[in-house]
Amino acid sequence: MVTLYVFSTENWGRAETEVSSLMSLFAGVIAKKASEVNKKGYRLRFLGRRDELPLRVLTSVREAEELTRDNEALDFYVALNYGGQAEIVDAVRRIVGDGLAPEEIDAATFARYLYAPDAPPVDLLIRTSGELRVSNFLLWSIAYAEFYF
Repeated sequence: MVTLYVFSTENWGRAETEVSSLMSLFAGVIAKKASEVNKKGYRLRFLGRRDELPLRVLTSVREAEELTRDNEALDFYVALNYGGQAEIVDAVRRIVGDGLAPEEIDAATFARYLYAPDAPPVDLLIRTSGELRVSNFLLWSIAYAEFYF
């Protein structure tokens, strides 16, 4: 499994023209690369708040996931409009919405409410750009990960 962090929930605070350009780029790249990824046998999966994505991006995401859904060579996750804190908040909201009592909630139960509940924990996090922080990336899943900066 590989996860690529391409756009955080915090990135909406960038200049509107930059965000618009990025969204156009994402829609085009996802649509273009999906068939290439499919030929390699990779399954594309997207993490993040989909309801906030423009329709053209959401359409590309859905089509790419549908095209590659039966592939098994590698699960390739794309974190798009993703934030680790947002994922945790969204998980809590779904738990509350399902009416779970506090005593019914443990780490395994909580993990089932994450964006990708079937994904294994992260083994290795490689941070590019020279920054020495996790930047709100997969906060729950990196609990025991090795870090490479």
